[in-house]
Amino acid sequence: MKLAVLAVVLVAMVPAGPSVSFDSESVRVGDESLTDVVMQLRETPAGFILASKASVEPLARPVSVALAPERTMVLEPGIRVSRTQGGFVLSVHNRRRIELEMAGEKTLLVVPVTVEITERGWKVAGREFEGVEIAARRPQQDDVDQNLNQLGDSAKRILTNPNAKAPPKQDTTAKTIRGRGNEVRRRRPVPEYFGNGLFATSDAFDSSAVTALLHASPTGF
Repeated sequence: MKLAVLAVVLVAMVPAGPSVSFDSESVRVGDESLTDVVMQLRETPAGFILASKASVEPLARPVSVALAPERTMVLEPGIRVSRTQGGFVLSVHNRRRIELEMAGEKTLLVVPVTVEITERGWKVAGREFEGVEIAARRPQQDDVDQNLNQLGDSAKRILTNPNAKAPPKQDTTAKTIRGRGNEVRRRRPVPEYFGNGLFATSDAFDSSAVTALLHASPTGF
C-alpha cells in the first residue's frame, strides 16, 4: 500500500509530456495553435501557462515544452522561454540569474540567456552540451540575495525616517537689555527672512541707543 502511494506521488511530481510545442510560426497547446502576440492563459496537463505565438511561461507547475523535434525544455513556474532569430531566450521575473541543468551539469547564468539547438544537443553561453532535454529553474541563492536587498532597503528607510525629531528652533523672542543710561529697552528680533544677517537690526541703529551715546563734539553730530 505504501509503495502504491509513493508511486502516485512520484508520478504527480514528474512534469507531464510535451503538450506544449513550438512550431515555425506559432505555439501549439494541445490541439490549439496560438498565433497571437499577446500572452494568453491556457490549461495543460501540467497546470496553467501563459502562451503566445512566440513565448511560453508556466504558472503553477513545471511544464515540458518541445522546442524542436527531439529537443525538450522543462520550465519551472516564473521562467519564460521566447523564440528569437536563431534560437530561444530565457528570462525570469525579479531575478538576475537562472539555473540550467544539461547532461547532469548545473550552471548559473545571468539573464537573459540565449539557447541554441545543435545537431547533438544545445549551445548555451558559448558552450555546447549533448542531450535531448534541458531544465531551467530559479536558483535558491537569488532568493537569499533578494531577502538581503529587502533588509538593506528597510535599514535605509529607518536611517532616513522623515518622522525624526527636528532640532529645536532658535529663540527669536525679544530680550531685555540695559543701555549706557541704564534705561530699559528691548532688542528687536531679527526677521526670519533676514536670517543671513545682512539687514539684521542692530543696537547701533536703535533710536534709544543713539540718544544715549555721548556727543562726539560740542556741536553734536
